[in-house]
Amino acid sequence: MGGRKRKNALLGFGHASPDGKQIAFFGGMPGKPWKVYLIAAEGGEPQQLLADELNEGDPGWSPDGASLAFGRLPWKTGTTESSEIYIMDLKSHRRTTVPGSNGLFSPRCSPNGKYLLPTKADSSAFPLFDLVNQKWTILAQGVMGYPCWWRDSNYLYFEDFNVPHRSRVARVRIKDGSVETIADLSTLRQISDSWIGCGARRCSHRSARGWDTGNLCPGLECAIRSEPK
Repeated sequence: MGGRKRKNALLGFGHASPDGKQIAFFGGMPGKPWKVYLIAAEGGEPQQLLADELNEGDPGWSPDGASLAFGRLPWKTGTTESSEIYIMDLKSHRRTTVPGSNGLFSPRCSPNGKYLLPTKADSSAFPLFDLVNQKWTILAQGVMGYPCWWRDSNYLYFEDFNVPHRSRVARVRIKDGSVETIADLSTLRQISDSWIGCGARRCSHRSARGWDTGNLCPGLECAIRSEPK
């Protein structure tokens, strides 16, 4: 992605490291595999994480910033590629495969470092991997996307698409899997794909509901603090 060719690059989501010094993102050139890159937060030349020619994307940081979790891109994998979750130690460059993660992508590590939450390729469930006990459970099922951890790791916020033409922001409690609605979005005017995510989503309504949103990503905060004009 160096030189003039960078002008044609296709870029995916980027995530800042816990110390704010690096950004992990994924992208690629037209006709080439999507790859994960690291770049200094103040700028510079992106460094490719893996040198192979397989697709990968949507990396997530460990809480200590020592490793990255990432997956292949299920919609781009061919017959020679498997779609699994990997954890890369950034110091040793040792890569490990998360057992039982075939068909999953977009992993997100909990702030307490105990869990890894990827997404199924068809967005039909949130599988939760216990990194300590090395066990999988299904945290929630349905048509869902854009998961966002609460900072105490007790809840996961997400956008729920189970009702046609009517989405909501909901949260699921990690301890028992109970789900509750945080914001009904059916009356709000939306100008992008989702209310949750990297903060690029925006709504055009004034803040009025008074939720304590200091622990949330900007896109989600915007959604649950809004009401129609």
